[in-house]
Amino acid sequence: MIEIPTFGLAAFIADLAMRHDVVYERAGSSALAQAITRLSGDDGAPDPTERLVIALRRAGVIDGKTMVTLLSRYLNEKFHVRPVVEMRYNEGLPKMIEIPTVGLATFVADLAMRHNVAYERTDSSDLAQAITRLSGDDGAPDPTERLIIALRRAEVIDGKTMLTLQGRYLDEKVHVRPGR
Repeated sequence: MIEIPTFGLAAFIADLAMRHDVVYERAGSSALAQAITRLSGDDGAPDPTERLVIALRRAGVIDGKTMVTLLSRYLNEKFHVRPVVEMRYNEGLPKMIEIPTVGLATFVADLAMRHNVAYERTDSSDLAQAITRLSGDDGAPDPTERLIIALRRAEVIDGKTMLTLQGRYLDEKVHVRPGR
C-alpha cells in the first residue's frame, strides 16, 4: 500500500509516475470525458499532475481508492482549501460552515436537510455514470456522495467545499489515514 503524504502532492505524484515509467497518453475516452465535463458546466481540463494520476490508474500502479485520495489531497493543496472552516454564501447571506474530519455522512445529511436539498438524477448524471463504468470503475456514487453533488447543484456549497467534503468523506469511508 502506498503511503500518501498530506502535502507536496504534485512532487509525490510526479516521482511515483517516474519510478514506474508512467506517462500520460491521451485516449479516446479522455476526449469524451473532457467534452462531458464541459457540457456539465465545468470548463477546466485536467492539469499535468491530474493527468499523471489518471495515467497511474490506467497503468495499474494505483487502485481507484488511491486515485481518489491522491486527487482529493492534490486538489485541496492546489486550491488552498482550508482544513476546517470555509466561507459559503447561500441566499445572499454569508454563512460559516465548519467541516468536520469525522462523521461526514451525518454532517452532509444534516446540511442537506437544513437547506431542503435532495439529490435528483439528471441526464448528465446518467451520462457521467455510464462514462465512469466505461473507464473501468464500477462504483456508483453512494447516497452521501449524491447529497454532496446535490448541495453543489443547489449552490449551498462551492466547488472547493464540494472537493473538501468528498475527499474527507472518502478518506473516512475507506479509512485512509494521512501520511507524514
